[in-house]
Amino acid sequence: MTAGTDPRVGLAALLFGLGASISYVAQRLASYLGGEVLASTVLASEHTPFFWRVGLAVFQGLILAVIVGVAVPEDAARRWLSRLTAAVLPVVAVLIGLTFVVP
Repeated sequence: MTAGTDPRVGLAALLFGLGASISYVAQRLASYLGGEVLASTVLASEHTPFFWRVGLAVFQGLILAVIVGVAVPEDAARRWLSRLTAAVLPVVAVLIGLTFVVP
């Protein structure tokens, strides 16, 4: 598997970005709905929830990318990569919109 020719690498990278982004926004919305203190009222040194959310989102995206990179056959990865690239822009637009919901 070489990075320049294997579609599994591209699919894994795409799903890492989407998975980590979706995970972070979902965690942020859940924290907000659960009554987390607003970030503007907390000292800069007290951003522990933010770092946990980022770390967990990156970890979940990495796990998703590794599973896809190892378990998905090359021909299936080629098909899904072409389909998912068309869905990236609308998904990212929704994620950006959801981030504006949370102050």
